[in-house]
Amino acid sequence: MHPTAIKQLIAYTFWANMRVLQTCTHITPDQFVQPAVPDPGWHSLRGTLVHALDTAYGWRMALTDTTDGGTTNTVSALAGRLSCTSSTT
Repeated sequence: MHPTAIKQLIAYTFWANMRVLQTCTHITPDQFVQPAVPDPGWHSLRGTLVHALDTAYGWRMALTDTTDGGTTNTVSALAGRLSCTSSTT
């Protein structure tokens, strides 16, 4: 795969992830951490998003040789963690 195509794919993935997180701003913090039924294995919407977004974030950090010790406790923290690296591609 051509490096430009990889960068475009990563940029699209982060754009789509930010749209999901923007949608999550319309729910309460309690709803964000409410237990999911049935439980998909990550216990809540927050857990599911952390699981899904961490994979994309990890690849971006690896590909840009960057490290981060950010938090993922809230929607805004997840969005900040993603947006702080969006200019690196």
